[in-house]
Amino acid sequence: MIQTEKPLFMILDLLMPEMSGEELCRIIKENPLLRDIIIFVLSASDDLETKVSCLEIGANEFLVKPIHPREISVRIKRFMRMIDEFRNAPPVLSTVPAVDRPIFVPTTLDKDKSHGTIDVGLTSQDSFARIKAKYGIYKIETLIGSGGMGYVFKAFDEPLDRFVAIKILSKRLSGSAQFIERFRREAKILASIDHPGIAHIFSFGEEEGECYFAMQWCPGGSLADLIRKKGRIELLPSLDIILQCAQALEAASKKGIVHRDIKPNNLLFDENQHIQIVDFGLASGEQMSSRVTQVQEFLGTPSFMAPEQAQSSAVDHRADVYALGITMYFMLYGTHPFEASSAIEMVIKHASEPFPPHNDLAGRIPKAAYEIIQKMTQKNPADRYQDYKTLIDDVDWLRKQLLSMSQWKIPRAEKQSPTPVLKGASLFELLSVLFNQSVSGVLTVRWAQLHKKFFIRHREIILFQSSQPDENIWSVLVQKHNLPKDQMPPPDEDLETSLNRLLLEKTITIEDFKTAYRKVMKAALMQVFFWPVFEGEFYSANIEHDAFASMRIADLLLEAARSLINPDQIPERFQSDLYVARTPQFDVILTSLDIRPDESFLASRLDAEPITLKTLQLLTGQTEEKINRFVYALMKLGAVQLRTAEERRASRRVDVAPATPTIGYDSIPVKEIFSPKTEKPKVVEPVTSASITTPRPAPVVAKSDQRTLSDESFVRMEQQKSEGKLEQEHNVKVAEQIYRLAQEKLAELDYWKVTQLCRQAIKNNPSESKYYHLMALAYASHPRFGKDAEQCFYKAIEVDPWNPDYHVDLAKFYIQQGLPNRALSQCESALKISPQNAKALALLSELSLQK
Repeated sequence: MIQTEKPLFMILDLLMPEMSGEELCRIIKENPLLRDIIIFVLSASDDLETKVSCLEIGANEFLVKPIHPREISVRIKRFMRMIDEFRNAPPVLSTVPAVDRPIFVPTTLDKDKSHGTIDVGLTSQDSFARIKAKYGIYKIETLIGSGGMGYVFKAFDEPLDRFVAIKILSKRLSGSAQFIERFRREAKILASIDHPGIAHIFSFGEEEGECYFAMQWCPGGSLADLIRKKGRIELLPSLDIILQCAQALEAASKKGIVHRDIKPNNLLFDENQHIQIVDFGLASGEQMSSRVTQVQEFLGTPSFMAPEQAQSSAVDHRADVYALGITMYFMLYGTHPFEASSAIEMVIKHASEPFPPHNDLAGRIPKAAYEIIQKMTQKNPADRYQDYKTLIDDVDWLRKQLLSMSQWKIPRAEKQSPTPVLKGASLFELLSVLFNQSVSGVLTVRWAQLHKKFFIRHREIILFQSSQPDENIWSVLVQKHNLPKDQMPPPDEDLETSLNRLLLEKTITIEDFKTAYRKVMKAALMQVFFWPVFEGEFYSANIEHDAFASMRIADLLLEAARSLINPDQIPERFQSDLYVARTPQFDVILTSLDIRPDESFLASRLDAEPITLKTLQLLTGQTEEKINRFVYALMKLGAVQLRTAEERRASRRVDVAPATPTIGYDSIPVKEIFSPKTEKPKVVEPVTSASITTPRPAPVVAKSDQRTLSDESFVRMEQQKSEGKLEQEHNVKVAEQIYRLAQEKLAELDYWKVTQLCRQAIKNNPSESKYYHLMALAYASHPRFGKDAEQCFYKAIEVDPWNPDYHVDLAKFYIQQGLPNRALSQCESALKISPQNAKALALLSELSLQK
């Protein structure tokens, strides 16, 4: 409703059903199309932290109830007057930094225009302009961005049921015939180039005096976004991007078109993660109207501009080659080759300053790659690549060399046991045992003529093999149109050979393959749950090579418990008066599960003891079957136990370790093959894992000790020592597993989850400094938690004062906070510990230059 009505003013209560007022305010303020809405937040609580949090995310007022209606009325009227004054204010200059803003130089001015630099960025009037809900057949969704000539919106094409990008000429420029012609020319350029690397245009139109055109929607974001997210891009994907750009620009140059503003912001990713070049508003070419090009000329973006482009508008495709070379440098190193504080200084440095020398970044950027960049960015256009074909050949040659040196390796099973270690007649029970034992090997399943194999490594399935034609990965890729049918590999060619050959030939992309393979592998396994007859065997083996697609067994078991397994499999023991008790592995297992919001609420209720299945039903309002299924999955994963009232009372009376979960090889119909003489199946010792409770052994008394076992106090003391040592070792293992999960979440930029996991790790092992350090890095990513980050950094240094990396990272944090003196002090501390520390020396040099 907010997006449709676009109200001018809103009052939100902090406590609302389903979503808090604070969360709704954050969502509104993050939407560029809605952020101008004035928001009052009401609350009965006068909590300072809540008030500051709401104001920081964009709330205009925070009012404490009870509040008189007259006061609200006066406050609203005051804001209305402010809005009216703001609307009537004269235009202000754009806040875009001068170095990154496209330079706009007038060469021929109308008589009624003043001389000087004209800024065509957003003004206060533009920011409050009400964009129409629909342009032609296109329904406006959200604002994507704005540029020199107008806005770009995500829109929905209703007749064809697809999303498009709508570019709308700024209202301030709509009255100029020259700018309208320039805008129309950009649309014509897009329409004239038919290449998969250049965004397609669909239509051009006019709506109440506003010109617009619709073009291809690219949901993958820009290359600039990717660099900001990752810091830098590895060599092989960088070469792929440069290759795609060069091929697209070659098609444009054949039409006599020079883009003149190649930069990461103008390189977008479509739904297949292929590059699309956009924003031809600055393009020039032989076929263009001289009347338009002589009115006013955009020169481009200084950070990526060729020297000749800053001196004259007469440029050819070699200017785009230069900008593409700077873009390649920016991808590989994460920084610009030249640093400047103004546009003019940047232009001068591109024209006169020598290019930075080769830095291989610890061997990640070979000399051959740097030589390509150097040739693309020569000051003299005659020294650069004279045509795109030569550039494409050099980039493609280097790419093939890298591919031949780093082939994708398919996981293999080495030293596989000749006979199965486990057998089972239930896939759910068999997977639960494998999860709890955390072993590696090959799981074979069959029903009649259907046979499948799954490679398992430490609670993850990383590879599968199937005889079913519909589970052939290449057939699936053909159906998805990611692989031409005539390029389908022969049946006798193994997966690794086929994959590397197709990647080298650039027939498929590794991203398409990974996505399709993961989906097919999951579907192949989930299908087994529906088999009426199941026979499973597990062979222990060492799995070599890393996985490129994996599924966590825990998530599979939870998904199967939700609906796939037969309700009859849930034992009769699941009665409403049974108590649910958490095991020590509960937190570790739960944080690794992909649980739904309703299940998260259900799991949070398990914090309180005593609690029964019936109590859970009353607290959560969920059905008995749903609760039983979820608890059954947690029980099979070893996260919870079910106890009767007597068992619970006994566990409270006796101070012993928690019982080992009743999950093992005896819980399913399993036969031990290695020892056929024994009647009872031998239980295979579990592989060490932080998720399995270690049984506490009886105390061992040395023979040489003169005390006897009848000395109860001595026995009790020795038992407590043994138990304490085992418990400490167990806690360390749990903390390490949680730390690994936190590192994965940090790579996924899920900072909130990182802080939660680090707290759990610290709770289990507070003497390890790296947990505090990782939590500090997560806090440092958000400006609101600067104090928390600083405290965590100092705690890590307190636990381990001899680690120079902690001081270096704290120095980087202080630089981000604008505290150079503190950063300098931390660099000096790091150098006292390690005088030759490269990171500290680099930071020290940077701080000296800033000073």
